[in-house]
Amino acid sequence: MRYALSAVDIALWDALGQRQQQPLWQLLGAMQQRIERYASLISYDNDPVAVAAQMKRG
Repeated sequence: MRYALSAVDIALWDALGQRQQQPLWQLLGAMQQRIERYASLISYDNDPVAVAAQMKRG
């Protein structure tokens, strides 16, 4: 259920951006177009060590 809510949240932000004809970063007030990436624990079996290793890989 948690992932379904996340999907709805993302879809609503996307719809707002399309309606306003602005990218999400502008809607949220960011000053730069590039953001740092992050790794999700879901992608690595909820193992923080595996996430850290992937982030260091860069």
